[in-house]
Amino acid sequence: MASEPSTAAVKSQAKMFTLLSQHFDAETGHYAKGWSDKKVADESGASPAMVSAVRAEAFGELKEPSEISALRSDISTLESLMVEQIASLRTELAKVSKAYA
Repeated sequence: MASEPSTAAVKSQAKMFTLLSQHFDAETGHYAKGWSDKKVADESGASPAMVSAVRAEAFGELKEPSEISALRSDISTLESLMVEQIASLRTELAKVSKAYA
């Protein structure tokens, strides 16, 4: 037989849901400035793991800010260019080395 949750546990969960509703934007996948799973946990008395699980299931996953995604794309592009330039330089070096050998 399952035991009934304590009054404190029910209040903690209710506060957690209220805080998530107030400070997490499900559409963007971002918390309001200064808020996080940890802060919701601290404020509600729920564990960070519980907040994270409930937020993901009921409100959605955290999403990377678009600025970070753009930076990742820029870095990837620069890495590709660097690899191409190194290959080109190695080819030129091999030609010069062969000419002087």
